[in-house]
Amino acid sequence: MCQRLTYEEFVQKLRKWIIKAAHLPEDYVFFKKKEKTGITANGDRLFVVCAETDSGKDICGIFVEELYQDYVEGTSMENIEARVKCDLDRVGNMENTRYLNDYEKVREHLFLGLLNLEKHRHELKNAVYKTMGDIAITLYVHAGTLKNGITYLKVRSEYLETWGLEKDDVLHDALLNSYRILSPRIYDFKKMMYTPGYAGDDFMNVDPYFISDKKKKEGICLSVKGLTNGAVAVLYPEVIKKLVELMDGDFYVVFSSVHEALIHSSKLCSLEELENLLRTSNSRMTFQKEFLTDKVYYYCREEDKFIMLQGSLKMLVTTIRMDEEN
Repeated sequence: MCQRLTYEEFVQKLRKWIIKAAHLPEDYVFFKKKEKTGITANGDRLFVVCAETDSGKDICGIFVEELYQDYVEGTSMENIEARVKCDLDRVGNMENTRYLNDYEKVREHLFLGLLNLEKHRHELKNAVYKTMGDIAITLYVHAGTLKNGITYLKVRSEYLETWGLEKDDVLHDALLNSYRILSPRIYDFKKMMYTPGYAGDDFMNVDPYFISDKKKKEGICLSVKGLTNGAVAVLYPEVIKKLVELMDGDFYVVFSSVHEALIHSSKLCSLEELENLLRTSNSRMTFQKEFLTDKVYYYCREEDKFIMLQGSLKMLVTTIRMDEEN
């Protein structure tokens, strides 16, 4: 069994790995300990010079104390290195992150995503999020654009103090932005398989948009344009109103992954059927990072709330608005 690295050994090993993996000069990766004020006021960091421009250097700061804590708790160095690599790979296209200290500039680039609360507890420790049952409604910044989509990062909680804003106010702005950044779509599975170029139905802009009773029972697939991180679309106020209209009232939500949600009419489906459907879906999931929940949710129109269910038990009632915590 390998002896566990000390904190200092861990930092040095990670620094050497970054230099080698990113093909950087030695002085492009440097360590600074936590200070009472300044850029390390929130913890020790490894700084990486990712790019140099006419206006200066683009530098990425890695919070090593949190990574070391994960390492102590059993996360392998290989896993930690992979996480760091993922973050560094994004930095070259992060034109919006340089404005993070200025809320008015970054505001339009904030949006929401959904994560399983327990499985992502380590990375959520210093993130901005609101709980909805066993789901974390998480704040992200749209950092830039890649050939195959957008790149994004979780926003750390210390930025709330920098901005001088309350969490719920920021989450509300991000919820409104999400509709624009992650436009809602309904997907027909047959069209996805057999229609080249099919990009979902822009149901919010089709009037009337019709769904048969058969579809209401079988479930419609709600996601966003691009089918990435699309489960969040069920939180959009305009989408909720439309779903109530399409389902003739309350509806069940089966989150088959972080990428989509299956919407079923509460009048035509039983909870037992949907729990079986969700169990089957989760058992067939290829990538566990896409897992969102093993609970079925229910939207109550009268209360304007989502209810997390397990059997006949109402586990938790959560408001969809961002103006109160539950």
